[in-house]
Amino acid sequence: RINFDANGENGALLLEPSRQQLLPQSEYFAATLWTSGQSRDYTLTYTNELNPQGLAGSYKYKSIASNNQLGAITNNASGTTITNSIYVKRVLGTGNVLLRNVNNVGTSFSLSISDGWKRIDVTATTLATTSRIYLNLDDVNDEVLIWGAQQEIGSYRSSYIPNHSGTGGVTRAADSCSVTGASDVIGQTEGTLYAEAKIKGLKNSNTIVTLHNGSFSEYLVIAGNNSGNINAYIFAGGVQQAGIFSGTYAVDSVVKCAMAYKENDVAFYINGVLIGTDSSATMASTSVFDVGSISFGNYPLHGTIKQATLFNERLSNAELAALTA
Repeated sequence: RINFDANGENGALLLEPSRQQLLPQSEYFAATLWTSGQSRDYTLTYTNELNPQGLAGSYKYKSIASNNQLGAITNNASGTTITNSIYVKRVLGTGNVLLRNVNNVGTSFSLSISDGWKRIDVTATTLATTSRIYLNLDDVNDEVLIWGAQQEIGSYRSSYIPNHSGTGGVTRAADSCSVTGASDVIGQTEGTLYAEAKIKGLKNSNTIVTLHNGSFSEYLVIAGNNSGNINAYIFAGGVQQAGIFSGTYAVDSVVKCAMAYKENDVAFYINGVLIGTDSSATMASTSVFDVGSISFGNYPLHGTIKQATLFNERLSNAELAALTA
């Protein structure tokens, strides 16, 4: 999947882990799930206003009392980390929009006409077996359009998973991207791994790009970790041959990173800066170039990749600095 920014530009490869939409009705807010006892003091009108998909169809939610609320409840095990999210768009008024987490704790979000469609989200770990998703408007008579609610197990929101089935549990498979059979490029004893990526969350391990042979015995990898570092490793014969570690990166920031490798000649650059070198590394035997690397040890990238390149030569340090600047 290709993910674009709000202007429809800067397309990047979207690689996400598998996630499950827990809400039985994610767009039909007139369903019993949403109109039962936890919802009150509002009017709901179906409109032909364009939703975030660019298609006609969204609901207008209007508060008619200070205690207004639109809500749904699912059942999940206590101690489960869950993220709620929903798209909202201002129609009338200026008050904040309140989205409540699974434990009924609210977070306020500002919303102006100029924002257009805005996706808001909250995350919490369940304290009981009931998991709430509630929406409130601070000001009486305020109106907003709503679309695409999502409740998913995870510490951050993923891309929207529609569910019109009336039952929960719609699952999106994990994304993957890999190249095999390019023997003139993959499996050489020297080369350069390059990627431009944006990491969305601290995870162990956020694998950006890797060369491998399907096992943890032979591989080269550039990966982030849950401490906010980006590291480069080479393993051959099951033994670490090189390990170069970066400083802290910021979540949601763009990183350009490159690892040049050759027998006893390894260098790692991030954003134009030399992170480190290794002069005593044996090369791994590889056959697969993996982007996002869901197939490599199930350590996928939680983020997006704008570009990934494999060169079949060890670029010079000056070329690495220019490439990643």
